[in-house]
Amino acid sequence: MYQNQQYETIIKRALNRVPNNVDKRQGSIIWDALAPACAEIAQMYIELNNILEITFAETSHGEWLDKRCREMGVRRNEAVQAIRLGIMQGSNNNFIDVPIGTRFSIETLNYVVIERISLGKFKLQCEQPGTVGNQLFGRLIPIENIRTLVRAELDEIIVPGEDTETDESLFKRYEERINSSPYGGNIADYTQKVKSIQGVGGCKIFPAWNGGGSVKVVVIDSAYGVPSSILIDRIQETLDPIPFGGQGKGIAPIGHLVTVNGVEEKSIDIEANLILSTNLTIGQVKDEVDYVIEKYFYSLRQNWAEGEDIIIRLAQLISNIISIQGVEDVKSISINNKEENINLCSNEIPIKGLVSLYE
Repeated sequence: MYQNQQYETIIKRALNRVPNNVDKRQGSIIWDALAPACAEIAQMYIELNNILEITFAETSHGEWLDKRCREMGVRRNEAVQAIRLGIMQGSNNNFIDVPIGTRFSIETLNYVVIERISLGKFKLQCEQPGTVGNQLFGRLIPIENIRTLVRAELDEIIVPGEDTETDESLFKRYEERINSSPYGGNIADYTQKVKSIQGVGGCKIFPAWNGGGSVKVVVIDSAYGVPSSILIDRIQETLDPIPFGGQGKGIAPIGHLVTVNGVEEKSIDIEANLILSTNLTIGQVKDEVDYVIEKYFYSLRQNWAEGEDIIIRLAQLISNIISIQGVEDVKSISINNKEENINLCSNEIPIKGLVSLYE
């Protein structure tokens, strides 16, 4: 549509330059002579407009947004591989060691042993980068034969895998770099450096929380859950190694005593009295209700680092539940046995607990 409008405007202007005593109707010699050139000029205008769009970060995309962001030292985060806990057992459920480099599979994914944690416990890295490496749990199948191995399990996420950063996320970080002034250990500086560590999804910085020079960093992992102790230790080591607290051995300024903690889960129980459509039962809508509640809590966890303390709102829960086909109304609803909004502490994130529904 835009191209046609451009073409019509350009050919009209070109024909206006031709004397009126010349036949200018469509199909005439002069019209046929001007039409191809005007079509090319219209395409050129479109291309020029596209160049103008990608020149500015707000309307740019893809590799062109990458180029604009790199001018400010902001680079797109590439997809990274998940690191998981692997548990190896032999006969009589005894823990055993396996060689570094041993490969295992689970469904369509492969994992490789990269580090020994303790007897029978290893770090396994997914061979495929991205969040896909966070999703599966359970029995691993060894790709190579290991004579003493009886059982191998893929367990908790140590460092979550991450997909390639989206344009939206990259532009948001670009804006943060432009609008904030990270320098010398201020809040913006800590936030920028902590979020650049693999596996970190967000953080909150509490300066002087335990006296002058003390800094508390609370983090959520990139899967928007509680970070593993290994990830916490990695962040601590990066910022301010514990044996050398305040000595500037990490990236924290000299004199800053940094304490790194992870967010804490707060189990949220929901009880709701529903009015359902005719012939529907609670069992038929239970899974959908669980899904919308978990989706709501996940959105709150995603935004944990961006604002004030999380508030779980009754109105939002009711709105989400009513959106389910077959749910006519919510007569009453309570959160942790209280019919009121729930305010979480600054280091807490919500997880779905017991959901009780009745008519």
